[in-house]
Amino acid sequence: MMEHVCFLGSHKREQLFGTGSKSNAITDFQHTVYHIHAPVTVDDGRRMYLPALEALEEVAFAPKMFPYRIEKERKAVLAEMQQVNDMEYRIETWTLAGLHENNKLGSQFPIGKEEQIKS
Repeated sequence: MMEHVCFLGSHKREQLFGTGSKSNAITDFQHTVYHIHAPVTVDDGRRMYLPALEALEEVAFAPKMFPYRIEKERKAVLAEMQQVNDMEYRIETWTLAGLHENNKLGSQFPIGKEEQIKS
């Protein structure tokens, strides 16, 4: 949920739209990774390294927690949760819960808990 809100709520990242930049984010058990692939310069001569770094800085260190963005991302994360909730995923989480019952890896999965996302 945090990955979605921080990344997709960034106005500075949105300012990169139309410049040929590509960006994405991924969260796994150990990391959340935000990345931006931007051209060095755009057609009008603007250099892109500073806007790209400023966008990453906003995402990682100064995210905007707008209520409308939280609600929008809540729906997106719940939909994503349904997409991955297949038999293979349930077996994997059940296995990890058993193997790591004495640490957080057994109970805290990257997608989060449905009841927490809903609230």
